Amino acid sequence: AAQTMIDTGRLLPASVLMEADGYDPDVFVPAVRDYYSDENGMVSMAFNSSTPIVYYNTEMFEAAGLEPPSEEWTFSEFIDTCDAIQESGVEYCVAFGTVGWYFEQILANSGGLYFDNDNGRTGRATQAVFNEGEGVEVFDFLTGLIADGHAPNLGNTWTETDSVFYTEQAAMLFDSTGGAIGVQETAEFDVGTAYIPHSDSSDRNGVIIGGAALWLLDSGDQATDAAAWAFMKFMADMDQQITWHTGTGYFPVRVDAVDNAELQEFWAANPNVLTAINQLAD
Repeated sequence: AAQTMIDTGRLLPASVLMEADGYDPDVFVPAVRDYYSDENGMVSMAFNSSTPIVYYNTEMFEAAGLEPPSEEWTFSEFIDTCDAIQESGVEYCVAFGTVGWYFEQILANSGGLYFDNDNGRTGRATQAVFNEGEGVEVFDFLTGLIADGHAPNLGNTWTETDSVFYTEQAAMLFDSTGGAIGVQETAEFDVGTAYIPHSDSSDRNGVIIGGAALWLLDSGDQATDAAAWAFMKFMADMDQQITWHTGTGYFPVRVDAVDNAELQEFWAANPNVLTAINQLAD
């Protein structure tokens, strides 16, 4: 998406706006700042970020004699968990939509690339490379979950998967942290959260930023562009970050959020939203 925006030729890079305004880009979480940067600095203004996580029914885990998932769990360990869950009488182990985001994220967590040149970071991407190495392992893992009866084949959906989880047909759910508050409020059982798994052949490599950023396309009018920049700064302010985070689960993109008393109280009451933050930082 970043390359697409840059290729429009109309982008006013955030780094240029920041420099002119004396705005410090180090206010942003390093992983988020770097994700939205090129060699010259930030190209867009970070706003709401997310990562995929595993939601799980804690009561089903306890009934199957399982401990909470490890942060380092592999595909084999995930499948062993599935076997135990289904042996305890649960119809499905996990629900997920066959959307590219999960493949992309688990591939990254397994140390694989989607495109060459480090996903276009060290040079213009010229070809896809996800159909080799770790990519094949990830594809086999995801398709195997469906083929072996661990997951229902729900097609390209983000909603039916939630229904399968909420109705307790499945013990786990792959989904974004952006819906963490909604998942907690909707489920009629206790929900836990965990990191996504990685391939057996790799160490845990970490996930990719999800969510969204704010981009400023040159309108040709200086006053309009200035107003847009003011709005972008407003959305990155702490008050707006707190509102968005506590109402959704998307995590705050500011480094000073960790010291905010309101957020510390919120995290103590809602530890599930910390999983995505820790998964990105670890």
